[in-house]
Amino acid sequence: MNSPVQATRPKPDQAKVVELMTKPPAEIVSLADSVLTAMAMHQLKAEQVKAYSTEVLVSMQPRIARKWLDLGCEDKLILDPDESFLLSEEDAARFFELCEEKRVALNLTVHKAGNCPALEAENLFRAARDAFIDALTPYTCITLQEALTGVLYNKLMDWGLRILAPHVDPHKRFGIPPTQTAGNIAAATK
Repeated sequence: MNSPVQATRPKPDQAKVVELMTKPPAEIVSLADSVLTAMAMHQLKAEQVKAYSTEVLVSMQPRIARKWLDLGCEDKLILDPDESFLLSEEDAARFFELCEEKRVALNLTVHKAGNCPALEAENLFRAARDAFIDALTPYTCITLQEALTGVLYNKLMDWGLRILAPHVDPHKRFGIPPTQTAGNIAAATK
């Protein structure tokens, strides 16, 4: 049975969706570009942080904290940054100190010393996604708030990016000349 909210929800206008696909507003294309850029930056920074934090743990060779052993956890070395919550307070302080040194040495910028570049990038990615989904509301008739409370969030992201990715021009964004395709290389050499 449909809830009252579902029964009164307007349906997307097919003509508006076709317009979004063929001639999207520049603002929405810009938001799609921001989402794609933020996604790439988040992935890059997450990989960098994972690499140097793993390196730090391998160099430290820390064992699981006593409090976790007392709770029945198996005694082991902590070599995966995803398990850093298992460190003792002393080991955690040293781990974060060494990670900060690595971050500085790699020249990874953050808004505040001690912050994690991957977490900052994740926050920017989340904000870009939210703005994008919010901008799609006139086309989808689904608000950001509705998307956040249901399973629609990722589906809307996928749908919106599939439609708008062809309109995004990363070369223009970064002032890079478009790469040559095999077709233009062959034509240029004739």
